[in-house]
Order: sequence, then C-alpha cells, then structure tokens
Amino acid sequence: MAAIVRGTDAAAGETRPGGNNEWSRTGPSAEEGHTSAEQRLPAAASEHGSRATKGATDGGSERHPPLQDPEAAVPIGTVVEVRARNVDELFYEATVTAYDAACGTYSVRYRDGTDDAKLLRSSMIVPSQRRMVTENEVMLVQDGHVYLDERVRQARLLSFKSSPHIYQSAVVFEEQFDARGGCTLVFDHRAVTFEAYQASVMALALLGDRAATAKVCLLGAGAGCVAMGILEHAPRGHLDVVELDPEILAVAHDFFGVPRGDDRLRTFVADGLEFFCPIEHASAYDLVIVDVADPEAPQAGSESGFEADFCLELPPPEFVEREFLLDKALASVKDNGWLVVNVIAGRACLLKILDDLENWCARVYVLATDPNYLFYVSRDSALTAIPPSVVAAGARQLGLDKSCGAVFAQVEHSVQNLAKNVALGWLRAAAFRELLMDPSVMI
Repeated sequence: MAAIVRGTDAAAGETRPGGNNEWSRTGPSAEEGHTSAEQRLPAAASEHGSRATKGATDGGSERHPPLQDPEAAVPIGTVVEVRARNVDELFYEATVTAYDAACGTYSVRYRDGTDDAKLLRSSMIVPSQRRMVTENEVMLVQDGHVYLDERVRQARLLSFKSSPHIYQSAVVFEEQFDARGGCTLVFDHRAVTFEAYQASVMALALLGDRAATAKVCLLGAGAGCVAMGILEHAPRGHLDVVELDPEILAVAHDFFGVPRGDDRLRTFVADGLEFFCPIEHASAYDLVIVDVADPEAPQAGSESGFEADFCLELPPPEFVEREFLLDKALASVKDNGWLVVNVIAGRACLLKILDDLENWCARVYVLATDPNYLFYVSRDSALTAIPPSVVAAGARQLGLDKSCGAVFAQVEHSVQNLAKNVALGWLRAAAFRELLMDPSVMI
C-alpha cells in the first residue's frame, strides 16, 4: 500500500473528521453484482473502466455532514452519493428528492439535472464526502466512493473536464488519523477497480511461474491503477509505462500513490506508436498491454444503427493496424508471451479486429467485460488451448481471485455465460465470433 500524508491546514488539504463515516450495510451478492446482458447500461464503462449514464458531478469542494443513523430515513434535500441503478461501481453526487416509506426506496436528482428512483439505501446511497483534491485545465481529481468487493469504499477519482461524468481511474484508500489530527491516505493498489483494469491485470495469470518476475510494458498510464496492480502481483517484476502526456504521469505520482524511485518501475513520456524499437525491444517483454484512448474519439454508446456497429471508441485506429500490432507490439513480446489490447467498439468493428488478429497471430482469445473487450494474442503456434479453468487456476495462484474479483467471477462463469449467449468471460476467438454474428446478443 502507498501512503500520502495530509496535514490539517488548508495548504495540506482538509482533514475529514470521524474517519470515513462508512455506514453498516449489506450489498447484493457477488452473483447479483454482475450485470446480465439485459441489465447492461448502453455506456456502462469508460475506456479505462466504468461510466454511469447518470449524474455528472462537478465535485465541488463543498463538504456535507455525514448521515449518522444507518436505519433512519434520509431527509429530503440531503446531498448524498448514489450508485446509479445498482449496476455500476461508481457513486455520483445527488440530492434526495423523495422517499417511498412503503418500499423503503429513494428518488434523487443528480447534479446534471437527471432523476433516478427506486434506490435502496443499503447498497446505493452513502453520505456525500466529495472533496476536490486538485484540478487543472484538463483534469479533475476528487475523492468519493466506489462499490468494490461487495462493500462501499472511499476512492480517489480521475476525470477529464471534457467529460467529467466519465471517471478514467479510481484508486481505493483508507484514512489513518494521528493524535494531532493529521491524516495519512493509504492507497490500496491491490484492490483493482473497474473491470477493464482487472481484465488487464488478469493477464499475469497466463504467465505461470514467470508471473512473479515478469517484464511488462504498459501503454497508457492513467492514474496508475493497472501499473500498480501489476507490480502488486509481480513483486519481482519490472514494468515500463509509456504515456504521451507528462501531466498524467505527474498526477499519478502526486495524487494516486504511484511511487517515484521504485527500481521495478520505469516511466517514459513517449508516443506508444513509436516506442517499440525493433532492435532494442525485440522479444523483450513477457506481456505488453495496450490501454490507450483518444479523448476526441466517438463514444460507442453515442451512435446508433450502422454507425454504432462500425464505431471504434478505443484505442485510436492506428493501434489496431498491422504496422503497429504485428510489426511493433507483438514483435516486442517473447515467443511464449502475450499482447493484450483493450477495445471498446461496435459489433462490426470488433469483428474486423478479430478477423485481422486471427490472420496475423497464432492464438487469439477475448476477455469480455462490459463494454470493454480485451484481445489476448500470442505468436506461439505450439500453445495448447487455454480453457477458462486454466485462467482461473493461474489467477488463484497470484491472488487475483481476490483483487480482481468481478472479472475472476466472469472467467469462472464463462461456459455458463456462453451457453446463455452472454458475452462475458474468457472466450475462444471462434466463440466470440459466433456471439458477434448473432444480432440477439448484446454487445
């Protein structure tokens, strides 16, 4: 765990009285916590994780008193944080507008003016403790909550001002107070948030005994969630992180607990398209993860019909072309290593990417989340088939069943999901193709 010390004066940041003020609550079971195809929101996850369709928040620095009694009704007019429709990990600030005593549910209005109703307090409403940590012309960093491992946890959130309702990163933390009122934020990087992050870190499960000492390259830093998740589970490994924007790296170091001076971690300010040198990086890595986005790209959920089918939200199109994927990225992976590409796209676009990868690569699998699809490819033609049970076994050995619980559960239920025509879990290329070709399957 990484820690940031926050003092009690304004310059060092405001200290929260009373710790995290978390209510006693019980959430839905692990089975209920996963969204079915029918429950999916059209835009349920961002390029790096989760996006709710309700409740953009400006995350202002105003603080609200905690709600002390977990059994009492929340008064109308109270500012709270709400987990939209019980299918998202994130909470958004809202005001309670009504209470249905007969059903024990609440109605709220989010800061963007949209309304929500029939919300359960136990797992969907928490006291608002939003606090603006820092902002610049491009980014917002604020503290809020996430729903992880069947409980509500405090988290630091990163978003861009161009789309403040889309959280790019979230890292859970705990507050530790000393006798003088000083506060230390302890980041828990082992608890990996967002299914897309978990699906990236799960790639370590395919490395077997090499996982602990794996050499990994990650394109796209975000707030360091994937990077730190990898280092937590590969304690003697080495990680190269490539990020085009130096401010992103600075935010990860200064506000999300990514350490400076760790011999296992190297950061590069560079264009991922140009990073891999054919000579220097030839067969250098056990694992290469491509997790990059274009903030100006169309969102897959914002189009309809024909346009939606061919929409590529991430990565930028150059990252799924042969020149990069085959000649640069995959050439930098060891023969028995893996290249992982995080994709959000429409049905026809996913099918085109799948066709290309099968033509270029010896082995192709897909770890399907919602709505991110992570393509796992290898050039090892001698590689035997990898069923979901093998992925799950490798994940257990590394403790990924605990830290990446949502995606681990999807992997374990891959066979059952496929039988129900649900695109979740670990899939062979042929099985994913069949799902894409079936218009009744939610993609």
